[in-house]
Amino acid sequence: TNLYAQPKLKTSNKILNLGQLYEGNRQRAAFDLKNVGDEPLKFEEITMSCGCTSLEEKPTDLAPGSSWKMEIDFNTVGVKGSVAKEIKIITNEPDSNAHRFTLQANVISEFELADKKDIVNLGEFVLGGRAKRSAELTNVSEESLLIMKTRSDNDKIEATVENSILDPGATIEVTFDVSISEVGTFSDVVYLV
Repeated sequence: TNLYAQPKLKTSNKILNLGQLYEGNRQRAAFDLKNVGDEPLKFEEITMSCGCTSLEEKPTDLAPGSSWKMEIDFNTVGVKGSVAKEIKIITNEPDSNAHRFTLQANVISEFELADKKDIVNLGEFVLGGRAKRSAELTNVSEESLLIMKTRSDNDKIEATVENSILDPGATIEVTFDVSISEVGTFSDVVYLV
């Protein structure tokens, strides 16, 4: 037995810059890992810095000379601005067993509210009643967008929008029909599909 036999993780890069992404999209990224040692490399722990990143496959080990393409799924729903998401791997290497990998991106919205704010304020409502409000959104992306429907996880909010193709720079009006049954303030997310 070779007394100096040990596993050794090698990768060509530990930082991937995904560039500019649109909020709500999913992006795949991959890091190439290889065991360049002469003993099996065991993955003792693989953790993500947030729930917006996930792995499709989590192997338990890599044989000497074997490679693994660590594919990460990055979900940008609810993420905005310049972000860095970390993946941490702990191995059985005798020296330097902690490895950190980073995904970087600048996440922007495809839409901008006409008043340049990040939130639609629907104002005040009468308890127990229904009210309609609307907001204008502009396509600030460089691509035409097909608006098919809206979706909300709150059954008290119905958002409607005309099904259409929205060219870059074009504006669309979204109408919110809200039913209020509780006193207080609330916030919720409405998705354009």
